[in-house]
Amino acid sequence: MAAYTSADRRDQVYLGFFLIHAISAVCVDIQPLLPQAVQLDVFKRLLDFYLENTPDPLMLSARSQDPSFLWFRWFLVHEALFFLPCFLIGIRGLLKGTPSVYPILLAYAAAASTTTATCLVVLVLGDHKVPLTSTQFIFLLSAYGPFFAIPAVMLVDMYHRIHRLIGSDSSRLKGKKKA
Repeated sequence: MAAYTSADRRDQVYLGFFLIHAISAVCVDIQPLLPQAVQLDVFKRLLDFYLENTPDPLMLSARSQDPSFLWFRWFLVHEALFFLPCFLIGIRGLLKGTPSVYPILLAYAAAASTTTATCLVVLVLGDHKVPLTSTQFIFLLSAYGPFFAIPAVMLVDMYHRIHRLIGSDSSRLKGKKKA
């Protein structure tokens, strides 16, 4: 029986994270992008509940289509068109244990950590139209934080995994002479 490695444990975290992120993306994040006519009532109510309890300035601006937050709506489009396929590919690749999934996970992790870091900066330093209580502010930081931290760890992890694979191949290639 093979030993359970730290990479295996990280992969389990990534799997769980992808499942959670995919669900939150479909049920909440991309809802402001959809026309009212195609939104499912249960998802509308979920987003309403979320915004009533945590007046998330980013999601409020996306819903209101505030032009000063066009960048955030683009992040949501990016989540729908790039992140969701990455979740499906990532889940499949991690379940199969195939290293061929590492480059897409690296690309996802770079994009997700960068976009979420931008959102965190706006949450912390932005001028919000709806004031946040300290409890709401801490909740939002704790809600957004893992969506930065896990991709940031994944970014470093996938870089090292790819580097090890390429490094081992390139050292073999160096030993071959040109014909």
